[in-house]
Amino acid sequence: MKRSTAILNALPFLLVPLPAAAQFALITGGIPGCDFKTGMHTAECVPMFIAHLVELLFSLLGLFFLVNVMYAGYEIAIGAATGSGRESGMRRLQWAIIGFVVSVCAFLIIDLAATVLVG
Repeated sequence: MKRSTAILNALPFLLVPLPAAAQFALITGGIPGCDFKTGMHTAECVPMFIAHLVELLFSLLGLFFLVNVMYAGYEIAIGAATGSGRESGMRRLQWAIIGFVVSVCAFLIIDLAATVLVG
Protein backbone atom coordinates (compact mmCIF):
# COMPACT_ATOMS: atom_id res chain seq x y z
CA MET A 1 0.00 0.00 0.00
CA LYS A 2 2.82 2.40 0.85
CA ARG A 3 4.53 1.72 -2.47
CA SER A 4 1.42 2.50 -4.53
CA THR A 5 0.86 5.70 -2.54
CA ALA A 6 4.45 6.78 -3.16
CA ILE A 7 4.09 6.08 -6.88
CA LEU A 8 0.82 8.00 -7.09
CA ASN A 9 2.39 10.94 -5.23
CA ALA A 10 5.40 10.99 -7.56
CA LEU A 11 3.36 10.61 -10.77
CA PRO A 12 2.49 14.32 -11.25
CA PHE A 13 6.17 15.25 -10.98
CA LEU A 14 7.10 12.66 -13.60
CA LEU A 15 4.49 13.97 -16.03
CA VAL A 16 5.57 17.62 -15.83
CA PRO A 17 7.07 18.63 -19.17
CA LEU A 18 10.60 19.93 -18.87
CA PRO A 19 12.52 21.92 -21.47
CA ALA A 20 15.04 19.89 -23.41
CA ALA A 21 18.43 21.24 -24.31
CA ALA A 22 18.86 20.71 -28.04
CA GLN A 23 21.24 22.11 -30.55
CA PHE A 24 19.98 24.05 -33.55
CA ALA A 25 22.10 22.50 -36.27
CA LEU A 26 22.88 18.83 -36.53
CA ILE A 27 26.47 19.41 -37.57
CA THR A 28 28.44 22.45 -36.55
CA GLY A 29 32.06 22.96 -37.28
CA GLY A 30 34.75 25.28 -38.46
CA ILE A 31 35.43 23.95 -41.95
CA PRO A 32 34.63 26.63 -44.53
CA GLY A 33 32.38 25.47 -47.35
CA CYS A 34 30.59 22.87 -45.22
CA ASP A 35 26.95 23.79 -44.80
CA PHE A 36 24.83 20.73 -44.18
CA LYS A 37 21.61 22.76 -43.87
CA THR A 38 21.69 23.87 -47.49
CA GLY A 39 23.50 20.83 -48.86
CA MET A 40 26.61 22.76 -49.84
CA HIS A 41 29.57 20.61 -48.90
CA THR A 42 32.79 19.26 -50.33
CA ALA A 43 34.94 16.19 -49.79
CA GLU A 44 36.64 17.95 -46.87
CA CYS A 45 33.33 17.76 -44.97
CA VAL A 46 33.30 13.94 -44.88
CA PRO A 47 35.40 13.57 -41.67
CA MET A 48 33.13 16.04 -39.87
CA PHE A 49 30.05 14.13 -41.04
CA ILE A 50 31.54 10.81 -39.93
CA ALA A 51 32.39 12.36 -36.55
CA HIS A 52 28.77 13.45 -36.24
CA LEU A 53 27.52 9.95 -37.07
CA VAL A 54 29.89 8.43 -34.49
CA GLU A 55 28.62 10.88 -31.88
CA LEU A 56 25.02 9.94 -32.73
CA LEU A 57 25.85 6.23 -32.53
CA PHE A 58 27.44 6.56 -29.11
CA SER A 59 24.48 8.60 -27.88
CA LEU A 60 22.24 5.68 -28.86
CA LEU A 61 24.63 3.31 -27.07
CA GLY A 62 24.24 5.42 -23.93
CA LEU A 63 20.47 5.07 -24.23
CA PHE A 64 20.86 1.30 -24.66
CA PHE A 65 23.01 1.22 -21.50
CA LEU A 66 20.38 3.12 -19.55
CA VAL A 67 17.62 0.75 -20.67
CA ASN A 68 19.75 -2.27 -19.73
CA VAL A 69 20.50 -0.84 -16.28
CA MET A 70 16.81 -0.22 -15.68
CA TYR A 71 15.91 -3.72 -16.86
CA ALA A 72 18.64 -5.21 -14.66
CA GLY A 73 17.27 -3.30 -11.69
CA TYR A 74 13.83 -4.67 -12.47
CA GLU A 75 15.21 -8.21 -12.67
CA ILE A 76 17.06 -7.76 -9.37
CA ALA A 77 13.97 -6.39 -7.63
CA ILE A 78 11.67 -9.10 -8.97
CA GLY A 79 14.30 -11.76 -8.26
CA ALA A 80 14.61 -10.58 -4.67
CA ALA A 81 10.84 -10.68 -4.25
CA THR A 82 10.29 -14.09 -5.83
CA GLY A 83 13.55 -15.71 -4.78
CA SER A 84 14.75 -16.50 -8.30
CA GLY A 85 16.43 -14.62 -11.11
CA ARG A 86 18.44 -12.19 -9.00
CA GLU A 87 21.68 -13.55 -10.44
CA SER A 88 20.43 -12.86 -13.95
CA GLY A 89 19.84 -9.21 -13.08
CA MET A 90 23.26 -8.86 -11.48
CA ARG A 91 24.90 -10.44 -14.51
CA ARG A 92 22.99 -8.11 -16.85
CA LEU A 93 24.04 -5.10 -14.77
CA GLN A 94 27.67 -6.24 -14.76
CA TRP A 95 27.77 -6.66 -18.54
CA ALA A 96 25.93 -3.39 -19.10
CA ILE A 97 28.57 -1.54 -17.08
CA ILE A 98 31.42 -3.35 -18.85
CA GLY A 99 29.87 -2.59 -22.24
CA PHE A 100 29.43 1.06 -21.31
CA VAL A 101 33.06 1.39 -20.20
CA VAL A 102 34.26 -0.23 -23.44
CA SER A 103 31.97 2.07 -25.45
CA VAL A 104 33.27 5.16 -23.66
CA CYS A 105 36.87 4.12 -24.32
CA ALA A 106 36.05 3.49 -28.00
CA PHE A 107 34.32 6.87 -28.21
CA LEU A 108 37.34 8.64 -26.74
CA ILE A 109 39.68 6.95 -29.22
CA ILE A 110 37.44 7.68 -32.21
CA ASP A 111 36.83 11.25 -31.03
CA LEU A 112 40.57 11.81 -30.75
CA ALA A 113 41.09 10.44 -34.27
CA ALA A 114 38.24 12.58 -35.64
CA THR A 115 39.65 15.67 -33.93
CA VAL A 116 43.03 15.03 -35.51
CA LEU A 117 41.43 14.53 -38.94
CA VAL A 118 39.05 17.49 -38.80
CA GLY A 119 41.47 19.83 -37.12
